[in-house]
Amino acid sequence: MILGIDSALKCAGIAVIDDQLCIIYTECIITEEEKSLQENLEYIFNRVSILLTKFSIQAVAIEDNFVGINRNVTKKLSNVVGVILLACQLHGITAYLFPPATHKKITTNNGHASKAMTRKCIDEIFNCIDKELSDDEVDALSIAYCYFKKRVA
Repeated sequence: MILGIDSALKCAGIAVIDDQLCIIYTECIITEEEKSLQENLEYIFNRVSILLTKFSIQAVAIEDNFVGINRNVTKKLSNVVGVILLACQLHGITAYLFPPATHKKITTNNGHASKAMTRKCIDEIFNCIDKELSDDEVDALSIAYCYFKKRVA
């Protein structure tokens, strides 16, 4: 099982896929704005830890931070990636980081693909989608698919 994570503090997209490219599970880890950064990071850490065990995850693919205009957002994203990496380390699972352009290029053949284009390609790749997915879940699927393709190649 592969866990793909669209790292974010407010709503982290999660996707678990198997080796037949079937979607096993998706969700958004939603944090609470009124809680402190530390409390929200603990929540993300605990939620990821539960998923690693529940689905017998063998590898984790994480969207790497991109440097944006807002340094505070970049720092918070770095914290999120850090707690996810820590959860993986404590569970003995290797994590792989992929920049947005890399997973979009593998999924859509365009490193600068729009959300709509990514969704269209994900719908074509995973023919076993049985629910409406958020953009964050679609990105998590793209990240998991990126790892799948790089591992197979």
